[in-house]
Amino acid sequence: MSEKSVGSKGKPPDKQDVSDGGADVTKEKSGSNLNENASSRTTSTRIEKVESPKIYEKSKTLDKKIDIKPQMKINGVKNGVSKPSSRREDVGSGRFSSSANRSSSRGKTEFQSSALTVASTQSKQDTKKSEPSKSFNDESRLSKYIRRVSRDSDKERRLSSAKQLKDYLKTQEGIKAASKVADDILSSLQHVYFERASRELKQDVAICIGLVGGIMGHDGHRYYQWLFGQINNVIDDDNNKAKLLYMDSLLETLKYEEKKQAAASLMPMVMANVQTLLENADTPEVLMAVVNIILHISKHYSHVFTSHFRDTVDILVGWHIDTTQKDSLTTFTSKALIEMNPYWVVDFNFSITLLGQFLEDMEAYAEDLTYSFSGQAYPDEELPLPEECIIKITALLKVFTTVIQSLGDSFSGTKGTDMTTDEVIEILDRIVKSVDTTAKHYFSEYLLISAHKCIKLMMGQLRSDSVHCMESILPFILLQTCTVKVVSNQYITSLLSLTQKVIEYFGTSLPVSFVSQLLAPSTMLQHTRFSHNELVSTSLYLRC
Repeated sequence: MSEKSVGSKGKPPDKQDVSDGGADVTKEKSGSNLNENASSRTTSTRIEKVESPKIYEKSKTLDKKIDIKPQMKINGVKNGVSKPSSRREDVGSGRFSSSANRSSSRGKTEFQSSALTVASTQSKQDTKKSEPSKSFNDESRLSKYIRRVSRDSDKERRLSSAKQLKDYLKTQEGIKAASKVADDILSSLQHVYFERASRELKQDVAICIGLVGGIMGHDGHRYYQWLFGQINNVIDDDNNKAKLLYMDSLLETLKYEEKKQAAASLMPMVMANVQTLLENADTPEVLMAVVNIILHISKHYSHVFTSHFRDTVDILVGWHIDTTQKDSLTTFTSKALIEMNPYWVVDFNFSITLLGQFLEDMEAYAEDLTYSFSGQAYPDEELPLPEECIIKITALLKVFTTVIQSLGDSFSGTKGTDMTTDEVIEILDRIVKSVDTTAKHYFSEYLLISAHKCIKLMMGQLRSDSVHCMESILPFILLQTCTVKVVSNQYITSLLSLTQKVIEYFGTSLPVSFVSQLLAPSTMLQHTRFSHNELVSTSLYLRC
C-alpha cells in the first residue's frame, strides 16, 4: 500500500494549514459504464466496485519530480473487519501522472517560423535585448498611441494612451490601420510585459494585443503561432506574469473572434495548444488563466472541445482533490467543471464511471480508518494515518459533489434520465454509511460539512424517494445531534440544514423515536435555542 498525501501530516485536519503543493492523479480514459453487463445484473448494481482502468489516482504530495507511475486499482470494501486487501500500488511523485506522461512524451508544441517581426521561438531574454519597433514615426493616430504606450516616460499619460489605443482598435478606422502593421504592433507592445510598469497598463496592453490578433482574422494562423511561441518560450519570468499576460491576450482574441468567426478553422489547433498549456500548468494562477480560455472555447466551439473533455476533466479533478491547495482554487475548479454540464451529460458513461471510482476510494479510506482504530497490525500493509484518511475522504466527497452538480437533472433517476431511482438510492446509502463509519471513529467538522452538502444534494435529486435511505440517514443525524463536542456555528448551521431536508422529504414517514431523540433535552438542537449567533438562530427557527 502506498503512502497517501495530506496537507500537513500530524495536524488535525480541522486545524491544518493549507499550503500550495502538488498531487498525483493517474488517468486512463475509460468509456465503460459501471454496469457493462447490465443485461445480466439488477439496476441496483451499476455503481458496484469496478475493475476498469482508473481514470484518476489518489494523490501523493512529494517533491516536484515527475515519474511514470504504475497503474493503481482499488477493490471494494469487504464485510466485517477482515484484513483489507492490498488495493493500492505505489505512486510516484508529480502532480498528475496522466498529464506528466503526456508532457514527457509530447514536450512543448513546436511551431514553424512565422512572418512576424518577433519569431515564435524567441525567448524573453532575447525580447528584452531587442528594442521596440521604430516604425511608428509618422503622425497618424495609431503611431502616436503606439509611441506613447511603448516609449512615454510619463506613467499617467502612458496609461491614458493605452486606454485610447484600446478604444481606437475597436473603431473601423483603427481596425483598418492596425491590419496593415499588425506584426509591428505586436512587436512593439509586447515589450511592456517585461517592463516595471503598472499592472493596469499591462492589462490594457494585453487587451490591445488580443484585439490586434482578432483583427488579423484570416491571417490569424501567424498570430497564434507567435503567441503560443511566446508563451512556451518565455523564461526567467517573474511569477509567470508575462505568461499570464499573453494568456489574457489570447482570451481577448477569442472573444473578438467570437463575433467575427474569421479564424474558426484554426480553433482545433488553438485548443490543442491550450490543452498542452493545461497539462504543463504548475501554479494555480496559470491553471486558472488556461481554464478560463478552455471554458470560452467549450461554450463557442463545442465540436472542437468534445475530444478534449476527458483530458481536461482528468487534470481539473487532480487539482480539485489536491488537499494542499487553497479552498479558493478548489472552488474555482469545481465551478469550471460544473460549467461543462453539456459534456458531462453527453459522456454519461464516463461520468458514472468516475463517480464509481470516487465512491470506491471513499469506502477504501473509511475502511483504512476502521483498521487504524481496531488495534490490529498487518506488517505487510502500511495503513495511512487517521488524519490522512479524513482529509482524503473529504476531498473525495467534494469532487463527488461537484460531478453530481455537473450532471444536473441527468443524475436524478427520474423518467427519461440515464440513471434509475434504485441506482441513485444505492449510491446515497453507500455514501452515508461510509461517512457514518468514519465519524464514529474520528469526528471532523471538516469532513461532515462536506458530507452534509453531498447528502442534501442527492436527497434533492431523489426527493421523497430518499426515504428508502432512512435506515442509514436517521442514525447518521442522531449521532451528530447527540455529540458533546464543542463545534463551530458553521457546522451547526450545516447540520440544521440537513436535518430540515430530512424532515421535509421523509415527512410522516419519520418514526416517533427519531423525533423524540432529536428533541431530547441533551441534544444539540435544544442547546442551539440559546445561541447568540444570528445565523444559527435564524437557521434554527426557519428550519425547525
